[in-house]
Amino acid sequence: MSDDDLSPALIAARIDPALLARQRWFRHKGVVLGAIDLADAWPVRRDEVLYGWWLLARIPVAEGFATYQLPVRLVPLAEGKPSEERNMLGRIEHAGRAFAIVDAAADPVMAADLVSRTWRREDEPLRSGSLHIELFSPPVGRPTAVHPVAQDSSNTLCRLDSRFVLKLYRCLDAAGAREASLLAALAQYREAAVPEVNALLEYRRDDGERSALALVQEWVDGGQDAWTWFVGRLAAGPTVDLGEELDRMASAVASVHRGLLPMGSRTWTREDTDRLEGRIRRQIEGLQAATDQPDLLRDLDAAREQVDRLAISDGGIVMQVHGDLHLGQMLRRERASELPARSLAAYLVMDFEGEPLASPADRMAPHSPLKDIAGMLRSFDYAAAMARRTGAQGDPSAWDAWLRRAEDRFLSRYFERMPHVGHDRDRLLSLYLLEKATYEIGYELRARPDWVDIPRHGLHRVASRITHGHR
Repeated sequence: MSDDDLSPALIAARIDPALLARQRWFRHKGVVLGAIDLADAWPVRRDEVLYGWWLLARIPVAEGFATYQLPVRLVPLAEGKPSEERNMLGRIEHAGRAFAIVDAAADPVMAADLVSRTWRREDEPLRSGSLHIELFSPPVGRPTAVHPVAQDSSNTLCRLDSRFVLKLYRCLDAAGAREASLLAALAQYREAAVPEVNALLEYRRDDGERSALALVQEWVDGGQDAWTWFVGRLAAGPTVDLGEELDRMASAVASVHRGLLPMGSRTWTREDTDRLEGRIRRQIEGLQAATDQPDLLRDLDAAREQVDRLAISDGGIVMQVHGDLHLGQMLRRERASELPARSLAAYLVMDFEGEPLASPADRMAPHSPLKDIAGMLRSFDYAAAMARRTGAQGDPSAWDAWLRRAEDRFLSRYFERMPHVGHDRDRLLSLYLLEKATYEIGYELRARPDWVDIPRHGLHRVASRITHGHR
């Protein structure tokens, strides 16, 4: 392919918004409002011949413009036959031939080219900005095998030689920037229970704006997400003892929080309490307007009253936290002794992009680390409910007893390892549990109405916690 008269701007302009919108990683479904413009680009060559283009495309959407990372290749179209490429983004004519513009994020040559750029020791200038590399361990060599990781994701992941994973942030928004900044901090803290970060790639515009493009991270072989593992073990019923697992999990979460402390922290204030209570009240008001179920309305009225009872005088610290932590965001390693020497955790924490539905400002906002702990406790409740729904035996009181034991064990180990959470930690944790449970009710009412009993159970448990001083 010759690039003498085929500019990346022309390729970007030929991308079909309808084809773009059907890609599973495209977040702005159905709201591409016009032609696609080019923000920046660089060519990818193999044996000195142009192989493809790495495009940073400005896409008009309802919020204004969104910048997406689009690695593309041109694939010849057979005359008179439409392309069956599921990754097709558009069509273009070049040198009298028709080509499909194909998303090539998982193409081995494209992935290897991006990895090779981590070998650079200085910024690489582009048209409107530059590529910046932050390296945390010796550079990864050019991979000999690149395999896409099949998942329903708003990003693209490729396994490199079964040793590393390349994660591409498709939409260059606050989510990738948040994860990149947090992982950069955790890479400096050698005890943090996260897969080892090898390199971060960042795009720096000439006007100073910065966007995370990709990261190269340790590929964790033989792991299983903690949600699947826990639900499987709970099939044996509420007598199953998961105490040691909960200790290891709590230690992993505490190690991540300790690793994030150097990013900065401050003392919890009355304004923080007001903001948290305000979020809960707004969620409750929205739910009350959306439902006419008498029992649920009574639960919500009770939750509103409980918010008013939880005065916080010492809430500990405010810092950067995971923000969307639950069992599904943790990876369990069967043989912890086989982990790299720097990462001997049995559980690893994954995905630091924050709450998927949160605004950019909300994603970046600091919180008490108890926000993450509330997410974990609510996840235990969901895991027990899922086990029961799939056939696990046991009466409700036995399951409630299991849940209390699990929460107590997890909290005890976590507070041993992370003591910076204030004297009012029980009341503040109850507020975060109320926030999480009311959020879950809203989600279940929209997506899975027959599951709404699970977060309602959570509201009842928080009420008991507040009334009887469970901890």
